[in-house]
Amino acid sequence: MEAIQKEGKPKTKFVIHGQKLAKVRDRKLINPVKLPKPKIENIIPLNLERNVGVLVHLYYEDTFESINKYLKNLKKPLNVKFYFNLVKKSSNTLSLKNKILKHYPDAVIISSSNIGKDIGGKLNLIKVWLDSKNSHEFLIFCHDKKSPHMKGDGGKKWRDQLLTGILNYQNIIKTIHSFDNLKNIGMTGSYKWLRSGSILKNMICGSTKNKKFISNYLNMCNFNKTKVSFIGGTMFWVKADLFRKFFTQYEPEIFLRDLEEGDVREPSRTHAFERIFGAIVINNNKIVKGI
Repeated sequence: MEAIQKEGKPKTKFVIHGQKLAKVRDRKLINPVKLPKPKIENIIPLNLERNVGVLVHLYYEDTFESINKYLKNLKKPLNVKFYFNLVKKSSNTLSLKNKILKHYPDAVIISSSNIGKDIGGKLNLIKVWLDSKNSHEFLIFCHDKKSPHMKGDGGKKWRDQLLTGILNYQNIIKTIHSFDNLKNIGMTGSYKWLRSGSILKNMICGSTKNKKFISNYLNMCNFNKTKVSFIGGTMFWVKADLFRKFFTQYEPEIFLRDLEEGDVREPSRTHAFERIFGAIVINNNKIVKGI
C-alpha cells in the first residue's frame, strides 16, 4: 500500500509484517516488528513416512471433485492406500468408479446397498480393510456429506468444516504431530464438531427408542466408561490398532444388520451408531482430540 507523495516530503510506504503495520520512510524501517516464532504444531514433523489407510464412502457422483481437493493433500512422503465404497443405485456408479481410478489407480473400490448410509459404507470398508491385512498406523474416515433436506447450502459448510479438520494440509501435519507427542490420543477430527457427554444420553441421539439398541451393544462389547467423546459427522483420524483389535473381535456385519436402509433421518439407529466409533477409543483409555 503506497501513500500519496507530497512536495518536499520523502515517499512513504506501509509494509505488513505478520498482523502489524510497520511504517517505512526512505526505505528505513521505523520501530521494526519482531516476527513471532512459528507454533510447534506448524513445524513439519521429522517423520512423515507413515502408512495411512483412507476409507471414503461416496453416495453422490457430483461431490467427488469437491472431496478430492482435500484428498490430494495426502501426498508423499505419506504412504497412502485408498479404499472407496460406492452405493449401488444407478449407472452413475460406473462413471464414478472411472473418475476415482483416474486419480487413484491403485484404489480398492467396492459397492454396497444403502444400508446405514455412510456408517454402513464405513463398516463395509472396515471389513475390506481388515481382509487386506495392511499394516496401517492410522485410518482416515470421510464421506461426501451432502444433506439436500437442509436449508441453505445443503450441509456444505458442515462438510467443509469436517474435511478441513482432517485433510487441510496444515491440519494433517498438526494431527501427526499430536499423535506423536500426546500418546493418549486415539482419534482426532474437527474441533468444531467434537462432542462429549454421558454415554447413554449421547447414544440415544434424540429418541429413547435407541437406548435399548445402544445399551445392548455397550454390554456386548464390554464398554466400561460412563462418558463418550466423538466427532459429529463421522470424519476423523484414528489409530488403526484400536479399530483392528475391536473389529477383529466384533465383525462389522454384527452391526450392519441392525442399521436402517435408505435416507433415514435423526433420530435413528444409524445416527446413534456413529457414537460407537468414539466409544471404542474412550474404552481403550484414549481421548478424542479436536484439531
